[in-house]
Amino acid sequence: MDFEFFTVSKNETILVSGAISNSLEKYQPKKLEGSPLILTKDDKLRRFRRCDLKKIVQNIKRVFRGKKARVIKPLLEQLYKNISHQGGSTLSTVYLQRYLHINDREPLIVFWNGSSDITIIKRLRLTGILAYLNISAISVRNNDDYI
Repeated sequence: MDFEFFTVSKNETILVSGAISNSLEKYQPKKLEGSPLILTKDDKLRRFRRCDLKKIVQNIKRVFRGKKARVIKPLLEQLYKNISHQGGSTLSTVYLQRYLHINDREPLIVFWNGSSDITIIKRLRLTGILAYLNISAISVRNNDDYI
């Protein structure tokens, strides 16, 4: 499981998209998309509203000030795409709960360098999770050779 998110303020994190896969469909990850979710520090969850857009875009530009457009462009494109998403949303707690409990299984969720992802999944308050496993790796020589 992997989430794409952006911290808007000390109190809010916006969940833009993600990907999830399970052992029944090993090589077919599902993309999580739909209207972004806003996770608050007091464990509240709310849907993204259009009135939030201006504040979030300003915050993104402030954080990435002085960076090249190639850094900001993919994040903004994904945000705009999900805001205007039509059809069923897979970026929801209902979808995640159903997906994780296919065939009445107790899921074990694995994250790759995902300490923030673990925090997000816990704040989504999904039930029946057997355990969380965070696999971390580092590149000692900074050559993309991970141990």
